[in-house]
Amino acid sequence: MIFKIPRGLPQGEFIHFREDTVSIRSPLSGLLLVFVFSQLACGGSKSCDISAWQPTPGVSRLAVTHDGIDRELLVQLPRNYDPAGKYPLVLAFHGAGRSCDDWPEWLEGVAGSREFIGIYPQGMRNSWEGELDGRRVDDFSFVSSLIGWADTALAVDPFNRYAVGFSLGALFVNRLACRITGLTGIAAISGSFYQHPQLSPPGPPRKIFLAQGVYDEVIPYKGGMSDQGYSYEPAESSARLWSRILGCNAEPTTSSVSERITAIHYSPCRGAGNVLLLKIEAGHHLQESVDGLFEMVWDFWESTR
Repeated sequence: MIFKIPRGLPQGEFIHFREDTVSIRSPLSGLLLVFVFSQLACGGSKSCDISAWQPTPGVSRLAVTHDGIDRELLVQLPRNYDPAGKYPLVLAFHGAGRSCDDWPEWLEGVAGSREFIGIYPQGMRNSWEGELDGRRVDDFSFVSSLIGWADTALAVDPFNRYAVGFSLGALFVNRLACRITGLTGIAAISGSFYQHPQLSPPGPPRKIFLAQGVYDEVIPYKGGMSDQGYSYEPAESSARLWSRILGCNAEPTTSSVSERITAIHYSPCRGAGNVLLLKIEAGHHLQESVDGLFEMVWDFWESTR
C-alpha cells in the first residue's frame, strides 16, 4: 500500500467528538475533519471497506481514508454481539515497528471472559505521532474520527471508553488523553512521557493505569536518555503528573502485589479518579513477562467504575 503524506497539516487545538457524527471540528481553526471511506475489497488478507462492513462477531480488518491517507484497523466484537446492547470501547495502540495484529492475541484473556468492542488502529509506518511539532500525520484527529464512527456504527457505551498502548503506543496514549475528551480511562504499558511534558488536558480520563519495568532499557524506569537517544520522564514522575491533574492525594500508598510487582496508588482523587503505577521487576516487554497483565488493566478500570 502506498501512503501519500500531506504537508502543512493544521496544528489546531484540542480535538472534540460528538456521539452523533463522524465529522470532527477543530475549535480554533474551524477545520472540518471528515471521515472518508476507502474502496478496498474484502477477502483474504485484504482489508474490507468500512462503509460496506456489517458488524460481525470476532476480528475484522477494515480500511479507511483519513486526511487523504489510507489507514487500516482491526475491529473486534464480542462473540454474542448485540447491536442493541452497550459495550465498553477499548482502543489499543501498538509499539514502534509493530502492528495492530498484536492486540487480538494480547487481549485474548480479556476477550475470553469480558465483553467489549475493540478497535486496534495501524500506525503510519508502524509508528504514532505523539507530538504535534514536526508531525507527518494527525493521529489525534484520526483516533477521534474512529471514536465518532464507533459511536455511530457500533453499540458503544459512551461512558466507558478506554485506550491502552504499549511502548510508543503507551507514550501516544498518555498524550492522547491530554488532547481529546471522552476517554474514561487509559493504560500505558512500558511507556511514560517524553521528558518535561507540558500538560493541560481539557477533560482527562479518571482512571490512569501505568506499568513500567525496572530493567527497561528502551524507556527507562528512572527516565532520562535511552539507548535509542530519546529522553523520557521517569515512571513515578509520570504518575505524579497524572495525580496532580486528577487532584489526588499528594502521597501515594505502596503495596506488594507479588514478589516482582509493587503497586504505587494515588487515591482518593477528585471526581472518583484513580492513578495506579505498577513497578515491575522486568524489562520492556511486560506483556510477555507478566501473566494476566491486561486482565489487571481491565480489573482496575472495572473496579473504579
